[in-house]
Amino acid sequence: MGIGYKAKLAAALTLCALIVLSTVPLQAACPVEGIVRHAGEAFIDAARRGNDAAFVAALSRHTDVNAVAIFALGQYRKDLPPARQGEYLKNARKYMARVLLENSGSFRSSRDLTVEKCNGNLVETSLGGRSRMLWRLSGGRIRDVRVSGVWLGIQLRSKFTEIIRRNDGDVNALLAYLRR
Repeated sequence: MGIGYKAKLAAALTLCALIVLSTVPLQAACPVEGIVRHAGEAFIDAARRGNDAAFVAALSRHTDVNAVAIFALGQYRKDLPPARQGEYLKNARKYMARVLLENSGSFRSSRDLTVEKCNGNLVETSLGGRSRMLWRLSGGRIRDVRVSGVWLGIQLRSKFTEIIRRNDGDVNALLAYLRR
């Protein structure tokens, strides 16, 4: 007796499922890959444009800038006057954009952002096979990036808290620094 219709259909569906599952791109294994790719492309484009405004736009679109800025205040976040929080966030974003612009030379001509590894909310990439970066994501947005072994959020925290500490814990000193 030959194989029945249902058995043939089940075998065909199983074969199709195996083919589809074996060809699923990295994106399925790394659901945040697209977020990192779009962010990387936006930052490379901002580097090519060579101005603060392009980096402010890329940061605003792809990064949880407010969370990074609040993190950067460290132990002093409680000392930020609520009435000045908007000013702080705006100027912290501009500061981050300036820092990115000043350090964008090495990836201005890059075209090849490659996802090397993906582990949950951490995605490791390389630019043209050389410069490696580790991206931390949360809620569909970039939370931090490690470049050359340094987490940018921690660098900001170190810089911002040092300014406040040098000024006897006065958060207004940081606000004045960021306005420049």
